[in-house]
Amino acid sequence: RPVLGGVVFDCDDTLVRSTLDLGAMYAACGVPRSQDILVAMKAMPAARRAETAATIEAFEAKGRATMRLLEGARDVARWLRAHGIPTAMVTRNSRTTVDHFHATLWRDEAPFAPAISRDDPYAAKPD
Repeated sequence: RPVLGGVVFDCDDTLVRSTLDLGAMYAACGVPRSQDILVAMKAMPAARRAETAATIEAFEAKGRATMRLLEGARDVARWLRAHGIPTAMVTRNSRTTVDHFHATLWRDEAPFAPAISRDDPYAAKPD
């Protein structure tokens, strides 16, 4: 019988309902939706990269203010914890957003560990 060794969650639309307007964010950054915005940003000259990073952060700040926990997310996490199954989070959100999630929506629960954001020294999403 297979044993579940752990569960890795994404954040947006897995744990929380995201209100981030990706289309508007891409447009404000001047990046086509067909491109990965984080990859495109890394290829930009330093000044434009900083401007794009600030624009993304402004959109994420709006998203943080309105993110809501999805129904059942807490129940699933509690069931996993009760059965000794570790949980983690890997997301392309910023560390600020991950910390906000844990401090506000997840404050009464054990934090996801690890909780890897795009600001950590790991790939934002596995290949």
